Amino acid sequence: MSVGCLSTAEGQSCEINGKKHFSFQDIKSLLDKNKCNSCHSNQSYQSDWSYEKYEDIFKQSQCYGPIIRHGRPNESLLIDKLNGGPSSCGNAMPLANQKISDSDLLSIESWITFGAPEFCVPVYEDVKEILIKNKCGSCHTSGSEWRFDTYSGLTLKPNTSICNDQNIIKYNATESFLYKKLLANNGDICGDPMYVDGQKMSDKDVIKIRDWINAGAPESAKVLPVALNVFTTKNIENRKILISWTTASEINTSHFEIEFSIDGFNFKLIDKVLSNGANGNYTLFTTM
Repeated sequence: MSVGCLSTAEGQSCEINGKKHFSFQDIKSLLDKNKCNSCHSNQSYQSDWSYEKYEDIFKQSQCYGPIIRHGRPNESLLIDKLNGGPSSCGNAMPLANQKISDSDLLSIESWITFGAPEFCVPVYEDVKEILIKNKCGSCHTSGSEWRFDTYSGLTLKPNTSICNDQNIIKYNATESFLYKKLLANNGDICGDPMYVDGQKMSDKDVIKIRDWINAGAPESAKVLPVALNVFTTKNIENRKILISWTTASEINTSHFEIEFSIDGFNFKLIDKVLSNGANGNYTLFTTM
């Protein structure tokens, strides 16, 4: 089941100008709460996938497709495994016909939708400050081919560039030219790597820029327009479903669309519910 434009308010440790989002540590704690570490840890012999470190959660599994696709929860194997129905590959999780709560699943979906960041996501001004601090302005001035004193200047590649790579591919830092230049892996980039006084930029600063790109390279703070406090479903005699949710705030929201899916990839619209325009309690009694 998918609910468009909903996010949870609890457990979000990051805040930008009063707008909250999840970090990897928030999601790790949520998975631990659901005892996923009983099988998926570095000490476990039951699975070759774990989430103890940020890098671990992205490792390729035996199934086709990415564990997490930044910005696209419906294309992420993790959501396919956790959405409570049959999985496209292997067993659904958790095992023993148990299911994580709808609010926990929505939290993970919200994190992936935001770009699945490791830490709190910076915005353009933060990235600009990182580049200034690392003396990138000594080469990339207003008269150079590439500049970062404006958002468009940072994100767009000059027409005069001899490199084919796109400067920033939103939600895909790995393929973004800027990120590859900052990683400074010789042989994997076009041209020379970006150095700071002859050294690679610090891992901390590179990670911030990576999270920024994977979050869609936001120019300013962004957040999903609805903050969700509670979301529950109840099966009524295996024939009908009672869906209930409570919002803490609603920004420019006209309505909610409730969708149903058997496989987690193909969705069917069930119904639309008009928004209160501020906050409120909602219920929908429907058959699938």
